[in-house]
Amino acid sequence: MNKSTTIVIILFTFFILLFACRKTVPLDPATPINPIDTLKPIDTVKPVTYDTFRVKVSGIVMDTVKKKPLPNAKLYLRGGNPQRRIDLTYWSSVLGIFVADKDGKFSLTFTASTAYRFYGFTLGYEVPGGYSFQENYCVDPARQVSILEPVKNTENFVVLGRELNFLKLHLKVLSNPIGGLFMTLSPNFQYAYSDGNPIDTTLTFKIIPNYYNNIYFSTYSRRDTFGLDSLNATLPPNQPLYYNERELTYPIYTNLNDTMYFDITFKSILNFPVYRIRH
Repeated sequence: MNKSTTIVIILFTFFILLFACRKTVPLDPATPINPIDTLKPIDTVKPVTYDTFRVKVSGIVMDTVKKKPLPNAKLYLRGGNPQRRIDLTYWSSVLGIFVADKDGKFSLTFTASTAYRFYGFTLGYEVPGGYSFQENYCVDPARQVSILEPVKNTENFVVLGRELNFLKLHLKVLSNPIGGLFMTLSPNFQYAYSDGNPIDTTLTFKIIPNYYNNIYFSTYSRRDTFGLDSLNATLPPNQPLYYNERELTYPIYTNLNDTMYFDITFKSILNFPVYRIRH
């Protein structure tokens, strides 16, 4: 044998002996086979708890422009928290509804929670779509919510609002080749739909006094179903979809009269600015 072969035989014999002489360790039955079994269990997340306490509030609901109490006003209680990074407040859904007496006075008790930084009262509620709607009164536009802070027993608390007035709108449209006219009043959300060519109708809206109330006139084809079904508008069934909308904003600054009368006449709906068209 040459020298190289001798070296290979010696190394092979060495590894055979090393393998034969290795010490074996018996497996402990308690030793986990799967390494993942050695992971520590995740601690259960404890639910956040808030302290609760009873709060009694008494006061009056006042009209900020007519300077009088608002009888039988409905107060909607909401919880509020300031938003981070932006100067806004997150308001909860309605937590309770209370009614003032015939003199606008109220005395109520509710269970407060540390989940909210403060509480507030409004005189209206929201409908789907984020619009606000008021029955007879609305919040003061300059101060949307009457805030109770700090949250504690309070007397002589004033909830600010405004009594709604009426708008009698005599509307004429001399030429209406599109077919339908949809009217929306804001900020006190209301709507009306009129059909025909020409249009000659009188509509009644509830409006906020001493404030800009906008009426949005939008045109819809008689065969359109976009956006109207959710507002219970009745349209002819089984018609192909056709959508042609023109929109015009008509601002009205109201006064303190209980009822205001307006006459609006449009020569043609086609004179409205085109908002969007879809076939």
